Amino acid sequence: MEKFANELLATLEQELQQAGIETENNLQQFERSYMIATAKLGELKDFIQGYTFKSEEEEIKFFKEIKPLFHKEAIYYNELYNIESERPLISDQSQKQFYEKTIDRIMSYFDRHRELYNYYRTGKTNKDKSFFQRSTLSNPISKHYVLDLDTSFSTPHSIDLAHLQAYEQLCRYIDTTYYKKGEPLSEDTKRNRGTIWSSTKAALIELAVALYYSGSVNYGKGGFKKFISELEAFFQIQLGNVYRVFLGMVIRKKEPAPFLHQLLDAFIRRLEEKSI
Repeated sequence: MEKFANELLATLEQELQQAGIETENNLQQFERSYMIATAKLGELKDFIQGYTFKSEEEEIKFFKEIKPLFHKEAIYYNELYNIESERPLISDQSQKQFYEKTIDRIMSYFDRHRELYNYYRTGKTNKDKSFFQRSTLSNPISKHYVLDLDTSFSTPHSIDLAHLQAYEQLCRYIDTTYYKKGEPLSEDTKRNRGTIWSSTKAALIELAVALYYSGSVNYGKGGFKKFISELEAFFQIQLGNVYRVFLGMVIRKKEPAPFLHQLLDAFIRRLEEKSI
């Protein structure tokens, strides 16, 4: 089963790349990519309908790890097609409002499926049987699952998980295409424009949260959003949806504040070397 799925996934990725090369604009690319993804999802479905899982573990792995890889692409490109076809073209302000509304809708979905999202992000397994086995139809099910008439190819949470993964991907797309417009700056351009933040966006958000909520900036007054806007202007960066990034920090497994520890390590090294 895994061999077939991996080969089919490789073909899917190859055809999606080809769609990006051969189409003339984003709308054509997204439409063609959606058709490719749904076709591959159909091939996967046909295979599974003639396949008997060898164990509970294999069935769980399929609905938790394998099927969402295909399903999320169909959801993702459907969303991209809708965004591109509905995006206003008249002004930057209209586009900003449009993208912010889209992000709000995505965050609302994350909030409604917080339990599953945290379960997925933290790598838990204790509810796998009730979440990702077809035999557990008596368990509470989502609206998406109710609308899916083919229960042989769905579990109570596999569809919701695919949506969560697709929306993560969609957030990254919006972040790179709207909040980070234009080509990467050359080193000469960066020098001419002043101070540039050269670490990750998550690192700057981590630092911003620590500085602001420790009361180290304006005695903790003035508003966190305003502070973020000032950092963006100073470092010439767009941080995108800070709330979404912060939620990802909340469930970090190993180290909740890696950048702050990196700063401390750098400071200690300077002390040991007695130079700045």
